[in-house]
Amino acid sequence: MNKIVYICALILFIPALASAELTYEGSSTIGEIIMPGVSAAFEKKTGIKFSKIGIAGSGSGIKAVQENKTDIGGISRSLTRNEMNMRHYYCIAGYDAIVVFVNKNNPVNNLSAAAVKGIFSGRIKNWRELGGANAPIVVVTEIMAGKRATMEEFRHLAMDGSDYIVTKEIDKPADCVKHVATDINAVTFAGMAFRVDGIKAVIYDNTDPSRNNVSTGAYPLSRPLIFMTKKYPRGDIKKFFDFLLSSEGQKIIGEKIVPIKQAD
Repeated sequence: MNKIVYICALILFIPALASAELTYEGSSTIGEIIMPGVSAAFEKKTGIKFSKIGIAGSGSGIKAVQENKTDIGGISRSLTRNEMNMRHYYCIAGYDAIVVFVNKNNPVNNLSAAAVKGIFSGRIKNWRELGGANAPIVVVTEIMAGKRATMEEFRHLAMDGSDYIVTKEIDKPADCVKHVATDINAVTFAGMAFRVDGIKAVIYDNTDPSRNNVSTGAYPLSRPLIFMTKKYPRGDIKKFFDFLLSSEGQKIIGEKIVPIKQAD
């Protein structure tokens, strides 16, 4: 009798098995804008949680996938040929617009492609040259040495590969746009989803960064948001990729950026 009681007591004190967990590393745009809502809904639906959501940047995400240091990487730019040749599995979950932001009280509303290139390469230094006030342009960017995806994609799409002017460097895009909201002479670029009160999106080369223009490719500074894993996804990782592309996942993504699928 005592033995039976003892065995039952052991069973009662065996800890419950830990729930399944995944990890994400990579693009801060995806990590800060997309992952909070998607991961919460995914956990609620499946019981699978994310124990880590890192925002070290797209390049770091790819490297972490390569080195088996994360389950899923996030990239907020087009993949290079070399990256595609790695033969990792990836999918595009949506599209984002890289937008030039100015302070809401800045009278400049529309900038040509040449003007944008001139601002960020340092050729144009005063707002008066662009129809604004006689004031120096305060260029704000993420930290250039970090070579984050948004910096590299904007350099490729908007600057024809030109070097950036030495700028006021701020670590995160969310903080860059917050700074512009406090400085009438400041300008920056970031994903549309980082928009905050006190700033406005500039029309780029006569094209508005609307959802329709982004989804059709009419807006020139559009970019894909990509999720990557090392091998063809299986198990819990496959469940996450399936969720990303499901109507439920795409609806959540569509709250922040342009989804690749229209909601049912």
